[in-house]
Amino acid sequence: MKTTILAVFSLLLLESCEDLGGSAANVLSELPEVVLTQTNYLPNTIHTILPTRGRLQKFAQAYAGNYSESLKQSLAAYAEQQACVLGLSRTEFARCLAATGQQDPSAIALIYRAERARYDLRDCWVLEFACSHSDPASLGHYRCFVIDVATYDVLLSITCR
Repeated sequence: MKTTILAVFSLLLLESCEDLGGSAANVLSELPEVVLTQTNYLPNTIHTILPTRGRLQKFAQAYAGNYSESLKQSLAAYAEQQACVLGLSRTEFARCLAATGQQDPSAIALIYRAERARYDLRDCWVLEFACSHSDPASLGHYRCFVIDVATYDVLLSITCR
C-alpha cells in the first residue's frame, strides 16, 4: 500500500515538475522524510541535533541546479500527504508549514524533513529545509523551525547563518 501511494504520488510529482529541465531521476531522487516520534527536544540540546545533516546533504546534491517553485510546492504537498498517511491533521501541518515563511515565493527552500514531536513538553512540528540565500543552484544552507501546533507560533528557528 505504501509503495503504491509513493508510486502514484511520484507520477503526480513528475507531472507537476515539468519546468525543472532535469531528468525524471533528478526530479524524484529525494523526497521529504515525514515522521511521528515521541522525542521531546530540549532548548539546551536541540542545536546539537538539528539539522539532520545526512538528509540535508542528499537534498542539496539531488536538487542543485534543479530548483523551481513547482518543485518546492510538490515536495511540500508530498510532506503534507505523508502527514495524513501517519494519521495526522493535514490542516495542522499546512498551518505549521505556512508559519515558517519558507513557502513564500521569495524563499529559496525545499522541505526535506518534517517531524511531529515535542519541544520543551509542547506538541510541535520540527520542519527542516535545504535552502539558498540567493542562488537556487546551491541549496547547501539550512533552516529549521519548531512550530507549536496549538498556536502555530515559531518556538525556535535555527539557521546556518
